[in-house]
Amino acid sequence: SSLNLCTTDGDQLVALRFRNQPIEHPPTLYYFTRARLNLNWRYPGHPDGPTAEPRSSVKVTDKVKEHGAHVIVASQSKTFDEKDWRLMDNNPAISVDEDMKGTLERLHEKAETVEV
Repeated sequence: SSLNLCTTDGDQLVALRFRNQPIEHPPTLYYFTRARLNLNWRYPGHPDGPTAEPRSSVKVTDKVKEHGAHVIVASQSKTFDEKDWRLMDNNPAISVDEDMKGTLERLHEKAETVEV
């Protein structure tokens, strides 16, 4: 069995990539933390080209500080430069708190049984 899961309350995020088979890999799960112009749909190399019609009223900016701190989790790299994305290893959990402090921890392969 495999499971990719990502959940947030708007301030904190938890994502995991899990597979209970030691030989097989779970479906891919990537994370991205670098603010760059290519987060905007009009980045150089976008398939629709630089003359594409705007899809929203989002301001185009290439200033890192204007993007602010962020973490994006996705099943595929979503920007032109795939080097921006980091593939999560097998069976990790990534958590990000409200201060944008991230932690990457390996999940235990054998869960402890607890009486309820």
